[in-house]
Amino acid sequence: MINKKYVILCAVSAFVGLLLFAYQKEYLIINFSPTNHASVTNSMMEKKNITLHYWHQNKWNTEQVSLLFSENNAANMQQLVSRWLQLINEEEISKKKVQLQSAAITYDTQELIISFDRTPWNKEISTFEKWMIFESLLKTIRSSDASLKRMRLLVNQQLPLDQHLDFTNAWPIEGFQSAA
Repeated sequence: MINKKYVILCAVSAFVGLLLFAYQKEYLIINFSPTNHASVTNSMMEKKNITLHYWHQNKWNTEQVSLLFSENNAANMQQLVSRWLQLINEEEISKKKVQLQSAAITYDTQELIISFDRTPWNKEISTFEKWMIFESLLKTIRSSDASLKRMRLLVNQQLPLDQHLDFTNAWPIEGFQSAA
């Protein structure tokens, strides 16, 4: 009788051990979530027509694009800024290709913090042109119906050093132009 209990105990232990081994090696996948996240995410996506603004050849230009927006405002802003960077790269406003590293929104949902891999302007362009490139990004974000109040720009997760523009403080989303 005791031998039979030991055999059953050993068999159950071996079976549990095999299950744990399979789970650890990811041969066995256990999903504890009752909902399917992929279907929830897709159902909350909404297609929006957004106007991208940019300053080129001494005038304002616009381009209409369609983007899929979700309830995650940080992801929406990351997608919007990436598309805006793609546009200024296509229009050759920046001599080198600029890419977005990250976009985050502060806890109070008032400030957008974005980080590029390099500045979107060249060192040899005028202060006005630098300002208009930055102003076009602010105008693009403003036109996307975002509830943001300020934007902070980083380059490689650091404040950009520029002789003409001050990035130590966040810039207001409404920009500095009186008749934008």
